[in-house]
Amino acid sequence: MRADIAAGKIGDEIIEILQKVNALDKTEYVALPKSAELSSGEQSLLELLKLLLKLTAQKENIVPKMIASEDDLKQFCQNHTCGIKFLQDWRYEVFGKYAQNLCCGKTAIAYNDKTRKIDFISLPE
Repeated sequence: MRADIAAGKIGDEIIEILQKVNALDKTEYVALPKSAELSSGEQSLLELLKLLLKLTAQKENIVPKMIASEDDLKQFCQNHTCGIKFLQDWRYEVFGKYAQNLCCGKTAIAYNDKTRKIDFISLPE
């Protein structure tokens, strides 16, 4: 800890809190709620979203985790409308809207034998 912080009121408060935490019994720790298991349909959707994420990241030349984490994808599989980071801002533009379209049956996935690539095809409504 920086000397100026340690010598001030904030440093005393930090030390006091750390001492209280260290004194806790492990049985008193707060457990994070476990997310519900994905159904088989949701698990299949997760695999499709992972593929979409991988291809999107390659196209945009960025690391997939900059767009979405696996936890984000799992959460999206269970609730397509919740406040997930890839449904906002630039992430929405490069990935989120395509993920929503995939979930709503507005996008199909196909292998293009001529280009030897996987294509995402917009379906007519």
